Amino acid sequence: MKGTVRLVPILCLVFAGLALTVALSFFYTRQSVENLVVEQMRQTLAVQVRELGSRLSELRHDVRLWSHEKIFRLALGPGYLGQSARNASGERMARRLSHPSFEELLLIRADGIVAAASRPELVGIDLSNRQYLRQALAGELATETLLLGQISQRPTLVVAAPVVDDQGSVLGALALGLEVGEFGARLLEESRMGKEDGAAIVFQDVLLARSRTLSPKVLVAGLPLAAALDATAAGSFVRYQGPHRERLALAAHLPECGWDVVVTADASETMAPAARLAAVNGLVSLGVLALVALALYSLQKMVVRLRLSEARYRAVTGTSPVGIATFDAAGVLTYINARGLEILGEDAGQPGWEARFESRSGRPLPFEALPVAMAQRRKSPRFGKTLRYRQASGVVRILAVSAAPLSVASTGDAIGVVAAFEDVTKRKNAESRLALLNRELEGLVAERTRELAEKAAQLQQANTRLTELDTLKSSFFATVSHELRTPLTSILGFVRLIDKDFLAVCTPEAVEDPVLARKGQRIRRNLGIIMEEGQRLTRLVNDFLDMGKIEAGEVEWHDRTTPAAGLLARAADSGRGLFSGHGPVRFATDFSDDLPDVHVDGDRFVQVVLNLLSNAAKYTKQGQVTLSARRNTTGGLTVCVADTGPGIPPEQCSRVFEKFYQLDSPEQEPPHVRGTGLGLAISRHIVENYHGRIWVESALGQGSRFCFELAGAGSAPAGQDGI
Repeated sequence: MKGTVRLVPILCLVFAGLALTVALSFFYTRQSVENLVVEQMRQTLAVQVRELGSRLSELRHDVRLWSHEKIFRLALGPGYLGQSARNASGERMARRLSHPSFEELLLIRADGIVAAASRPELVGIDLSNRQYLRQALAGELATETLLLGQISQRPTLVVAAPVVDDQGSVLGALALGLEVGEFGARLLEESRMGKEDGAAIVFQDVLLARSRTLSPKVLVAGLPLAAALDATAAGSFVRYQGPHRERLALAAHLPECGWDVVVTADASETMAPAARLAAVNGLVSLGVLALVALALYSLQKMVVRLRLSEARYRAVTGTSPVGIATFDAAGVLTYINARGLEILGEDAGQPGWEARFESRSGRPLPFEALPVAMAQRRKSPRFGKTLRYRQASGVVRILAVSAAPLSVASTGDAIGVVAAFEDVTKRKNAESRLALLNRELEGLVAERTRELAEKAAQLQQANTRLTELDTLKSSFFATVSHELRTPLTSILGFVRLIDKDFLAVCTPEAVEDPVLARKGQRIRRNLGIIMEEGQRLTRLVNDFLDMGKIEAGEVEWHDRTTPAAGLLARAADSGRGLFSGHGPVRFATDFSDDLPDVHVDGDRFVQVVLNLLSNAAKYTKQGQVTLSARRNTTGGLTVCVADTGPGIPPEQCSRVFEKFYQLDSPEQEPPHVRGTGLGLAISRHIVENYHGRIWVESALGQGSRFCFELAGAGSAPAGQDGI
């Protein structure tokens, strides 16, 4: 009881220290994560501003360059030559609208009337009231953002440049209209940081463009744009209340076009790492506290055990393969085992023996530099110190010496040192030879590195070629699989012929010869193994062929309207053989009486059901596999295969329909049932071809339920025929 009472204040101090550590860690992590997110937002904002500024500069440069073309000056002139130039100008401007965001390119006369345009229907429009036209006619390169374009009726960015004659007189203007929403969305698409984070372009408090993942609500609901601009300019940021949670925002102004670029992030996401760390630290602290309590309780018993183990210690050290010695607080040798005397010599411990230790260079070492003295002086162990020791006979040995201080548990006062040393002379000589070899190897490596550097460029070029070759992979698999199927068919045929001939010719002769009969049975078993493996390889080849055709879009679909009940009965009859050798596994069917007709390829439908039944047969060791079908609420068909197997972990359910995917746990997928991972992927492609869906419901230890649903023949999606 007294021992327990003494533990209470110690545990309280430990718990208080751990709680303080958790709190400090939480606040520090919170601040660090917030700073990291803000810095990432700042970098994203800088990139977006730089990219937008660069694209606007390119547009302004292109428009100015186009405005100097002679054909536009001619198109603004009178007469037949002017009319011909206007026609040619319209065709040229139409060809230059290659960018998806470009809407129109206009050649405008000095009176504001469109003389030529990328679209003929725009000729004749009066734009005399536009500010950008007045600036261009004044000889300036103008940029203006229109919240409602006169032509497109959408937010539009207009870049206009004057068209001047050889004397420098302004004849008109060339204007490029750019749809801001699409243009901005393309540039902002890569600015995503979190699930609901991103960037946006705002003009006069109107949202022009945004990242695809950024909801307009987080900008409309309470964003202090002016405060964000001021805070960003001052190197800070602003917080504001979004529709659901607090958010962070940075903003910058583009003077060229008057746009404000905003980068915003969910503040709660920045706190998630800190909260998780606090939870982890709390759990770790509780664990540490429990360990400390257990250690303190065990420490009381260790004193008795240490006293009892002293004799055992001497027995162990006496038979140890390494030298062990103990020293008192003054550094005097008090004990050395037999192996230690063998290494150091019989005179170890005699006056002056410690002066025989040398450094690696052969310089004598004072006692204060030895691991024994250092461990006692620093009160900490010293491990693996390499020293040279010269015996009285002159033989030099290389020793690996480790030392640790001995102290009284209650006071911590040092009472001596224990040292362990090993003769590593042979090992060090070997290391010296190895070091020489390493230097030679480094030279070879350096030479090889130069060669590899030269080939790096070649590999870069080869990488481009490999990308092209990757597209040939699917057709290659299909071709190879097709070529494998022909010899496989021949092999299986000849195995059957050999088995038949063996029964007819050899079996009668082995009736009276037991030895020959056993050999014959072994031959037939081997033939059976060949047949089974050949059939398995055939199924594998067929899966590769099907997947290759599906990926290449070369599958032939023979669709027709067929009663679902007939197809399911056909699949059930074919699937019963999968369970004939499964012993305790039962196969059952459960079909409703009102199953609809389906418009599908019957063979592909049966293939999907058999794939699901085969999958269930492989993983079900006992219990029952049930094939069920129902008419669903939309008039379509829902088919399910339920088993009593080991089940699938929830985190893997979404991946079982991927190509070549295998379950991670060997308990869920034993090596003898591992397949190629193509059956479920092929089934998914077949079901999705008919605009259906396929899914799995499973939990560990509760079996699995694979289902798919298809539309009924009367409600099949349009355009399904002839796919």
